[in-house]
Amino acid sequence: MTYWELNIPLNPPRFNPEKSFRVLRRLGYGGWAVNYQVDAKDIKEGLPDLPKAKGGKTESYMSIEETKRRPLSLPVPGQGYPSEFEIKNRLTVNVHTVKDISVLLSHIKRKRYPYHLIAARPFTEQSFQRCCDSEMLDIISIDISQRLEYRPKLSFLQKAQKKGISFEICYAPAIRDPTLRRNTIGNAAELIRLLRGRNIILTSGAGHSFELRGPHDVINLGIIFGLKEKNAHQSITSIPKSIMDRASTNSPDEFKME
Repeated sequence: MTYWELNIPLNPPRFNPEKSFRVLRRLGYGGWAVNYQVDAKDIKEGLPDLPKAKGGKTESYMSIEETKRRPLSLPVPGQGYPSEFEIKNRLTVNVHTVKDISVLLSHIKRKRYPYHLIAARPFTEQSFQRCCDSEMLDIISIDISQRLEYRPKLSFLQKAQKKGISFEICYAPAIRDPTLRRNTIGNAAELIRLLRGRNIILTSGAGHSFELRGPHDVINLGIIFGLKEKNAHQSITSIPKSIMDRASTNSPDEFKME
């Protein structure tokens, strides 16, 4: 059994991938996804390449042509980590309009991107509904740390569930600030109630390594949010695995997950 963390943000200015990876491994995770989050306005011409560091290499992993899933010179299987150790690439796009999600889906159809997982973060009811209609997204990530401008409708949630799309609950905001904590707990409880605890993944969205929590702590947080213990456990084990299995059928041919 592998514990998964599917949201280690690449964007925070003080993000230290090497430190975060080491912390995750020490906490007992067997795999995680580095998440590059962009706005819809940044994908007009296509999905972005992996971010580059000052030296010209990718920030936390090399390109698809160089590695076929292998991260750069940070933690690599065979260099102090077991062979089953895995790091995935994830892209999350903030969408505000129906046009935004339509543009994203058109780029996904071309299958020319260096990511294992594609997620969308809808900020309006219209974009949320369009996300739920799609069969090409792996994850829908609602920013539950903020007061929602819309209430996710059960009919659309059920439609997304039938398509195999999973919904993300990030716990790090609940650690940062009392107001964010209140919003996160309340919105998470409502989302869990509507989804009946199914198709949910718990992730950190941690901007700093000190916001990361071990698998058993994450399971306990899931129970606090309203998940049953079994569902909380599945949210960081079998459900992430099913997401990746499903995503492998949509990934570019040269980037299939093994």
